[in-house]
Amino acid sequence: MKYINANSLLPDKLAKELQRYIQGGYIYVPVDEKQHRYWGELSGYKEELRKRDWI
Repeated sequence: MKYINANSLLPDKLAKELQRYIQGGYIYVPVDEKQHRYWGELSGYKEELRKRDWI
């Protein structure tokens, strides 16, 4: 995971609002559940291992 400067990503008003709650710290923004992918789904490696183990 790489870190992104909020000032370069968010609108100024939103970045200033976040600064009211946390300054100079890290915030984790989780993936939306609708977009969540489990380990190996994108690369296909999970399926490859499943096939290997059942042969």
